[in-house]
Amino acid sequence: MQQLLAATSFMYSSFWRFTDQNWFMMIVYVGLALFFTYLAIQLLDEWGTIVAVPVGILSPLAIDVYMNNACDPFWFCDFNKMGLLLGIVGAIAAFAMIGILFGVGIGLMKNIFYIFRNPISAILFAILGVFWFCSGCVAIGAFMDNHPFLTFFFFIGLIPTAKTPTIHVDGVGDITGHGYDGGSSFHGDDGNEYHYDGHKWH
Repeated sequence: MQQLLAATSFMYSSFWRFTDQNWFMMIVYVGLALFFTYLAIQLLDEWGTIVAVPVGILSPLAIDVYMNNACDPFWFCDFNKMGLLLGIVGAIAAFAMIGILFGVGIGLMKNIFYIFRNPISAILFAILGVFWFCSGCVAIGAFMDNHPFLTFFFFIGLIPTAKTPTIHVDGVGDITGHGYDGGSSFHGDDGNEYHYDGHKWH
Protein backbone atom coordinates (compact mmCIF):
# COMPACT_ATOMS: atom_id res chain seq x y z
CA MET A 1 0.00 0.00 0.00
CA GLN A 2 2.84 2.39 0.86
CA GLN A 3 4.50 1.65 -2.48
CA LEU A 4 1.25 2.51 -4.30
CA LEU A 5 0.90 5.80 -2.41
CA ALA A 6 4.54 6.65 -3.13
CA ALA A 7 4.09 5.90 -6.85
CA THR A 8 0.90 7.99 -6.96
CA SER A 9 2.46 10.99 -5.22
CA PHE A 10 5.51 10.77 -7.52
CA MET A 11 3.31 10.73 -10.61
CA TYR A 12 1.53 13.89 -9.45
CA SER A 13 4.64 15.66 -8.18
CA SER A 14 6.17 18.83 -9.62
CA PHE A 15 8.80 16.61 -11.27
CA TRP A 16 6.49 16.32 -14.28
CA ARG A 17 5.79 20.08 -14.48
CA PHE A 18 8.76 20.97 -16.67
CA THR A 19 7.19 24.18 -18.02
CA ASP A 20 4.44 26.69 -17.25
CA GLN A 21 3.30 26.63 -20.87
CA ASN A 22 0.09 24.59 -20.93
CA TRP A 23 0.17 24.13 -24.71
CA PHE A 24 3.67 22.64 -24.58
CA MET A 25 2.75 20.23 -21.78
CA MET A 26 -0.29 19.15 -23.79
CA ILE A 27 1.82 18.42 -26.87
CA VAL A 28 4.27 16.34 -24.81
CA TYR A 29 1.85 14.32 -22.68
CA VAL A 30 -0.94 13.85 -25.19
CA GLY A 31 1.74 12.94 -27.72
CA LEU A 32 3.11 10.34 -25.28
CA ALA A 33 -0.40 8.95 -24.76
CA LEU A 34 -0.87 8.53 -28.51
CA PHE A 35 2.58 6.97 -28.85
CA PHE A 36 1.98 4.43 -26.08
CA THR A 37 -1.40 3.57 -27.59
CA TYR A 38 0.18 2.98 -30.99
CA LEU A 39 2.98 0.93 -29.43
CA ALA A 40 0.48 -1.18 -27.46
CA ILE A 41 -1.47 -1.96 -30.63
CA GLN A 42 1.71 -3.06 -32.37
CA LEU A 43 2.74 -5.21 -29.41
CA LEU A 44 -0.72 -6.76 -29.27
CA ASP A 45 -0.23 -8.30 -32.71
CA GLU A 46 3.32 -9.51 -32.00
CA TRP A 47 3.39 -10.39 -28.28
CA GLY A 48 -0.21 -10.58 -27.13
CA THR A 49 -2.28 -9.07 -24.36
CA ILE A 50 0.09 -9.67 -21.44
CA VAL A 51 2.75 -7.43 -23.00
CA ALA A 52 0.47 -4.93 -24.74
CA VAL A 53 -1.79 -3.97 -21.83
CA PRO A 54 0.96 -2.79 -19.42
CA VAL A 55 2.30 -0.56 -22.20
CA GLY A 56 -1.24 0.59 -22.98
CA ILE A 57 -1.75 1.64 -19.35
CA LEU A 58 0.97 4.25 -19.83
CA SER A 59 -1.40 6.14 -22.17
CA PRO A 60 -4.07 7.07 -19.60
CA LEU A 61 -1.32 7.66 -17.03
CA ALA A 62 0.24 10.24 -19.36
CA ILE A 63 -3.17 11.94 -19.61
CA ASP A 64 -3.48 11.90 -15.81
CA VAL A 65 -0.05 13.50 -15.38
CA TYR A 66 -1.01 16.26 -17.80
CA MET A 67 -4.38 16.89 -16.15
CA ASN A 68 -2.84 17.10 -12.69
CA ASN A 69 0.23 19.16 -13.50
CA ALA A 70 -0.80 21.68 -16.17
CA CYS A 71 -1.97 25.00 -14.74
CA ASP A 72 -5.05 24.76 -16.97
CA PRO A 73 -5.25 21.51 -18.99
CA PHE A 74 -8.13 22.98 -20.99
CA TRP A 75 -6.42 26.29 -21.75
CA PHE A 76 -7.94 26.29 -25.22
CA CYS A 77 -11.39 26.83 -23.66
CA ASP A 78 -10.44 30.20 -22.13
CA PHE A 79 -12.70 32.68 -23.92
CA ASN A 80 -10.77 35.65 -22.47
CA LYS A 81 -7.49 34.51 -24.00
CA MET A 82 -8.67 32.62 -27.07
CA GLY A 83 -11.61 34.80 -28.11
CA LEU A 84 -15.20 33.73 -28.64
CA LEU A 85 -14.80 31.69 -31.83
CA LEU A 86 -11.65 29.80 -30.84
CA GLY A 87 -13.04 29.36 -27.34
CA ILE A 88 -16.13 27.64 -28.73
CA VAL A 89 -13.96 25.39 -30.92
CA GLY A 90 -11.80 24.64 -27.86
CA ALA A 91 -14.85 23.79 -25.76
CA ILE A 92 -16.08 21.37 -28.43
CA ALA A 93 -12.62 19.79 -28.53
CA ALA A 94 -12.60 19.47 -24.74
CA PHE A 95 -16.03 17.82 -24.72
CA ALA A 96 -14.89 15.41 -27.42
CA MET A 97 -11.66 14.62 -25.56
CA ILE A 98 -13.42 13.79 -22.30
CA GLY A 99 -16.05 11.81 -24.18
CA ILE A 100 -13.32 9.78 -25.87
CA LEU A 101 -11.66 9.02 -22.52
CA PHE A 102 -14.91 7.67 -21.13
CA GLY A 103 -15.86 5.93 -24.39
CA VAL A 104 -12.55 4.06 -24.57
CA GLY A 105 -12.74 3.19 -20.89
CA ILE A 106 -16.29 1.85 -21.03
CA GLY A 107 -15.62 0.02 -24.29
CA LEU A 108 -12.60 -1.77 -22.82
CA MET A 109 -14.34 -2.57 -19.54
CA LYS A 110 -17.09 -4.37 -21.48
CA ASN A 111 -14.52 -7.07 -22.26
CA ILE A 112 -15.26 -8.43 -18.78
CA PHE A 113 -18.43 -9.94 -20.28
CA TYR A 114 -16.19 -12.34 -22.19
CA ILE A 115 -14.31 -13.55 -19.12
CA PHE A 116 -15.40 -17.16 -19.66
CA ARG A 117 -14.35 -17.10 -23.31
CA ASN A 118 -10.88 -15.62 -22.84
CA PRO A 119 -10.27 -14.92 -19.11
CA ILE A 120 -6.79 -13.38 -19.26
CA SER A 121 -7.54 -10.99 -22.11
CA ALA A 122 -10.94 -10.06 -20.69
CA ILE A 123 -9.50 -9.17 -17.27
CA LEU A 124 -6.49 -7.29 -18.63
CA PHE A 125 -8.53 -5.23 -21.09
CA ALA A 126 -11.09 -4.49 -18.37
CA ILE A 127 -8.29 -3.24 -16.11
CA LEU A 128 -7.01 -1.06 -18.94
CA GLY A 129 -10.56 0.25 -19.33
CA VAL A 130 -10.65 1.22 -15.65
CA PHE A 131 -7.49 3.29 -16.15
CA TRP A 132 -9.04 5.10 -19.12
CA PHE A 133 -12.30 5.66 -17.24
CA CYS A 134 -10.37 7.10 -14.28
CA SER A 135 -8.56 9.43 -16.69
CA GLY A 136 -11.97 10.66 -17.79
CA CYS A 137 -12.88 11.36 -14.17
CA VAL A 138 -9.60 13.23 -13.61
CA ALA A 139 -10.26 15.24 -16.78
CA ILE A 140 -13.73 16.20 -15.58
CA GLY A 141 -12.27 17.32 -12.25
CA ALA A 142 -9.68 19.49 -14.01
CA PHE A 143 -12.35 20.88 -16.34
CA MET A 144 -14.66 21.79 -13.45
CA ASP A 145 -11.85 23.45 -11.50
CA ASN A 146 -10.76 25.66 -14.38
CA HIS A 147 -13.98 26.19 -16.34
CA PRO A 148 -16.99 25.84 -14.00
CA PHE A 149 -19.24 27.82 -16.35
CA LEU A 150 -18.70 25.31 -19.18
CA THR A 151 -19.23 22.28 -16.94
CA PHE A 152 -22.99 22.32 -17.44
CA PHE A 153 -22.57 22.34 -21.21
CA PHE A 154 -20.05 19.51 -20.91
CA PHE A 155 -22.60 17.21 -19.30
CA ILE A 156 -25.10 18.03 -22.02
CA GLY A 157 -22.51 17.46 -24.75
CA LEU A 158 -21.28 14.19 -23.28
CA ILE A 159 -24.62 12.41 -23.71
CA PRO A 160 -24.46 11.92 -27.51
CA THR A 161 -20.96 10.37 -27.31
CA ALA A 162 -22.33 7.05 -26.07
CA LYS A 163 -22.68 5.44 -29.51
CA THR A 164 -23.13 1.75 -30.13
CA PRO A 165 -19.99 0.17 -31.67
CA THR A 166 -20.63 -0.81 -35.29
CA ILE A 167 -18.67 -2.78 -37.88
CA HIS A 168 -19.29 -3.34 -41.58
CA VAL A 169 -19.34 -6.90 -42.90
CA ASP A 170 -19.35 -7.47 -46.67
CA GLY A 171 -22.57 -9.11 -47.79
CA VAL A 172 -24.21 -8.51 -44.41
CA GLY A 173 -24.06 -4.77 -43.80
CA ASP A 174 -23.52 -2.73 -40.64
CA ILE A 175 -23.56 -4.77 -37.42
CA THR A 176 -23.83 -3.31 -33.92
CA GLY A 177 -22.42 -5.07 -30.90
CA HIS A 178 -19.30 -5.14 -28.72
CA GLY A 179 -15.64 -5.75 -29.54
CA TYR A 180 -13.21 -7.91 -27.55
CA ASP A 181 -9.72 -9.40 -27.84
CA GLY A 182 -8.34 -5.91 -28.36
CA GLY A 183 -10.81 -5.11 -31.10
CA SER A 184 -9.91 -8.02 -33.37
CA SER A 185 -13.11 -9.91 -32.52
CA PHE A 186 -16.67 -8.63 -32.41
CA HIS A 187 -19.85 -10.05 -30.88
CA GLY A 188 -22.73 -8.79 -32.98
CA ASP A 189 -26.17 -7.98 -31.64
CA ASP A 190 -27.40 -10.46 -34.25
CA GLY A 191 -25.82 -13.26 -32.18
CA ASN A 192 -22.94 -13.94 -34.59
CA GLU A 193 -19.18 -13.67 -33.95
CA TYR A 194 -17.02 -11.68 -36.36
CA HIS A 195 -13.24 -11.48 -36.72
CA TYR A 196 -11.00 -8.87 -38.31
CA ASP A 197 -8.21 -10.17 -40.57
CA GLY A 198 -6.40 -6.87 -40.81
CA HIS A 199 -8.35 -5.70 -43.84
CA LYS A 200 -12.03 -6.46 -43.31
CA TRP A 201 -14.51 -8.21 -41.03
CA HIS A 202 -15.65 -11.80 -41.61
